[in-house]
Amino acid sequence: MTQFTGQHVMDPKTGNLAGGYLEGNGLKVQWASDPDERTGAGPATLTAALIERLQALKQTKYWCDELEASLARANEIAAYLKRRTQDRQFRFTDGTNDP
Repeated sequence: MTQFTGQHVMDPKTGNLAGGYLEGNGLKVQWASDPDERTGAGPATLTAALIERLQALKQTKYWCDELEASLARANEIAAYLKRRTQDRQFRFTDGTNDP
């Protein structure tokens, strides 16, 4: 398992995440400091990247049942995140720090 170093910055006034970074073997992520992910990555961005990589692996000799299951779970995560965004849009809280 890859070891990561990083920092999650918290806004002391709101208690919300406000950026940070994560680095590991071949990976460097600048976390978003805003709810719209305009300033960096968030869960939806990382999930989309994972799905893209797993789909590329599907075309190789390394494809196996475990990777197939991983792709299915990654797509489930993406669906949950999409549903969360749609719910927040319905409640007019998307892009805000409101729960």
